[in-house]
Amino acid sequence: MQLKKSNSPSLIKQLLAGAVIIITLLTLSLAWLFNQLHVQQSFNQQTEALMADIPTAIDTLKKHIDNPTVGVLDTPENPIDFMMVSCDKNHKQIWSSHLANRRNLTNTCDEYHKVKHNQPPYYVNLTDGNTYLIYPLKLQAKRKNITLLVLKDANGFSLEYQKFSHQTYLQLALILALTGLFLIAMTYWGIRPFRKMIKELNQIKKGHSKHLNQNYPREFKGTVNALNQLIQQSAAQQERYKNTINDLAHSLKTRLSSIRALIEGKESETKDKQEQVLEQIYQMDDMVNYHLKRALLGRRSIIEESTKISEVIEQLVPILQKLYQEREIQFTSDIDDKLTFPCNKDDLTELCGNLLENAFRLCSNQVHFKATHTRKSFYLCIEDDGTGIPDEIKSKILERGFRADTQHAGTGLGLAICNEIVETYGGRLSISRSKLTGAKIEIEIPVN
Repeated sequence: MQLKKSNSPSLIKQLLAGAVIIITLLTLSLAWLFNQLHVQQSFNQQTEALMADIPTAIDTLKKHIDNPTVGVLDTPENPIDFMMVSCDKNHKQIWSSHLANRRNLTNTCDEYHKVKHNQPPYYVNLTDGNTYLIYPLKLQAKRKNITLLVLKDANGFSLEYQKFSHQTYLQLALILALTGLFLIAMTYWGIRPFRKMIKELNQIKKGHSKHLNQNYPREFKGTVNALNQLIQQSAAQQERYKNTINDLAHSLKTRLSSIRALIEGKESETKDKQEQVLEQIYQMDDMVNYHLKRALLGRRSIIEESTKISEVIEQLVPILQKLYQEREIQFTSDIDDKLTFPCNKDDLTELCGNLLENAFRLCSNQVHFKATHTRKSFYLCIEDDGTGIPDEIKSKILERGFRADTQHAGTGLGLAICNEIVETYGGRLSISRSKLTGAKIEIEIPVN
């Protein structure tokens, strides 16, 4: 069975579309920038080329200022083949070169005045219908401010610009195509972990695998660990349900057989039968409660849960002190008020409740509770001053139904439940002799 496909938008298409838009905009911006730089560079080169001959034109203009009757310079007196005009401070054209006059460029000063506040180069359309590039020079002669405008036909410059622009866009288009191919390859390579994860999840659903392997990029480690924890939790829960049902069925079958034998027997008195039947019923009730707890304990989730240990102890101890008030048991604790344990509140309450109830029941008059932690583990320690637990039964006392205390009523399930809770969280429960002469129960649960 494959994972179902939906009509949701493709992640690959979204990534590619976004990347193509960004790269296209960047390419067009670079093309525009390159073209602007080329125009500026060409303008600077043309300006440098003209500067070598401009002094001669300036001398000619100054002669005209000295002899203002000359409005147009003839070719013999103007050996430099420039189109030039001069403007006064009122933007009136007061002089023009022979070439400018032959083209009838009479509106040069007016057109320049319209664009002079823009950034160079300056392009203007003049009376002959052509576009010209203007190079302005500020001069002063006989206390007159003169603007000398050197004109250059922009048609050749425009052709050169169009050629350069065409080459620029062609080269950038090629770069864009290569970048697009590289981007597609990188996108498919980048989503390989997702494809691999989907394939492994399908293998898990088919029962061919039990977990995701750890061969993923570092950014996926948290997700992989969370999924593995969820998968393991689900498998453990299913196994626990199965075992619980089997154990419960077996336990109830045994008790029901005993009840049937008691009812069908004729040698026992009616009162004895009732007491024996009630005992079997109580045991069945205990078994049902135990298996319900066993099926629900250790319900860890991928959400990191934590519970303040001090709050749980503050709820449990008053109840136990009231229950055993005639014995005047002295309870002491060593707990940081801010210390939290990495488990949900129900599990921690069940764990501490069983251990404290055993300690209160079996102690002489003193119980001590301690909770600490290190960088790697959390620790719980419960001690009492009772008779302790003999070494020969320490290995059996964590088994279901085994009772070390035969003087008080009970099912022998409390420590078994505690041990299963601790194991569910990857921890360890150990039993030793306390300095108070009684039993010492230590629990270690890893941080992760």
